[in-house]
Amino acid sequence: MLKKILFQFVLFFIGSIGYPCIELAYRAGNCHWVMTIIGGIALIIVIDVNLLLRNKNIFFRTFIAGIGITLMEFVSGMIINKWLKMKVWDYSYLDYNLEGQICLEFSCYWMLICFCVIIVFEFIYWLYKKYIHNKKIVHTS
Repeated sequence: MLKKILFQFVLFFIGSIGYPCIELAYRAGNCHWVMTIIGGIALIIVIDVNLLLRNKNIFFRTFIAGIGITLMEFVSGMIINKWLKMKVWDYSYLDYNLEGQICLEFSCYWMLICFCVIIVFEFIYWLYKKYIHNKKIVHTS
């Protein structure tokens, strides 16, 4: 149990640094602090989906992780942008948006990012199994 909590904490930490870096690159140096929290939660979602569906095709895992990120973005957007009125993002100018909080275009971007994250995670996992720990990690829910 302690290992699982530590693993989730490390994922949150990596995501809370990694996602704002993507935002900074995409938005030319502009990133709201709340994106660190969202990035941490997002990475936990992607990796947990990957581990829970490990026996499924990578494209299926990517799709489910992307849906998870999109749902998290919608819920956090409704809280952050609508309820708290922080106006961190607004997709209302894009086609196929829902309440300006999610849209098809960015959902596709999230799936592409999920695919890349899953590939990197699987490579790191393979290195870990091969060189550090010669037994399979069992994921417990």
